[in-house]
Amino acid sequence: MRFEARAVELATGSSVAYVDMASLDRTTMNWRLNAVIARSVGIIAIALGFIIGMYGLDHPASHWLNTALGLLVTGMLAQGYALFCSIKRMQQLNSK
Repeated sequence: MRFEARAVELATGSSVAYVDMASLDRTTMNWRLNAVIARSVGIIAIALGFIIGMYGLDHPASHWLNTALGLLVTGMLAQGYALFCSIKRMQQLNSK
């Protein structure tokens, strides 16, 4: 597996080095890495959503129920993106 960095800027002071995503074409995307990251974020967001939701049920007048709902939706969207990445990876492997 080969990784290439394109258009990387050097980090100086408070700036951040980044890869220019516009320069990457669709064939160089690492679908497996994207799926692993999205699945991890999804699991963490859903777990936090349930924990904060339980706290929010004890305090219904607080903002915690809305926060928990947002975390649950974010986790589900991340899991959906992970599924999309897995499907794209399988398509890419089968086309070779």
